Amino acid sequence: MAGHLGPWFRGTQVTVPSYLSLPRKIRETLMTEALYRWIVRSSFDGVLPKFVAAVRDPVIAGHEFYLSNQNPDACLTLFAPINERDAIGKAVEGHLTGHSITEAHCTTSDDILTLPWFRTRLHQVTEVALDLRTTSATARATLGTVPDPFNPSVGLYCGNVAAAYRAALEPLLTASPAFQRLVKDPDDFWKDFARWPGPRALSPAGHWLWNIVG
Repeated sequence: MAGHLGPWFRGTQVTVPSYLSLPRKIRETLMTEALYRWIVRSSFDGVLPKFVAAVRDPVIAGHEFYLSNQNPDACLTLFAPINERDAIGKAVEGHLTGHSITEAHCTTSDDILTLPWFRTRLHQVTEVALDLRTTSATARATLGTVPDPFNPSVGLYCGNVAAAYRAALEPLLTASPAFQRLVKDPDDFWKDFARWPGPRALSPAGHWLWNIVG
């Protein structure tokens, strides 16, 4: 099984560009938090039960994560303290036995680590999407009534994009137990739903509804 997390990443260093210019709270977070990622050569549906089992593992539970369908691969990304890397690697990969891991890495220098609000939204949207896959027969049809916020034309979709998404999707999402459990301030959630996080490689958190639900 290629790409497993092992002793090779124990010397990981914080190498964020312009690190000293970041706010102190974020600098302190970067000293302890890391991004862990596993890419598996599998259909998303094929490996999804294993991903869900991994993030519900007692070693992992409580850490923010998100999932991604990257056909022909599937991806699990987790945010957790760097000093837990050995236990986390062992726990996650124990659930992925039988699947081909094409990439696995742990880093303290990913752009997402400087965006705590974005990590939280990714986690919330992922949990809601997992709910909708199993509890809603109309989720795909409802998502089909509005454009994926990753679409560049979304800016033309409506003058107040946040309000438009909220009007179209709030009844669907608020029925999700994950939404009820995780979203403490719905106004902030919808404000961030289609918000681009800044770095060009990142997409609006709301995009993961379309990515995971289909």
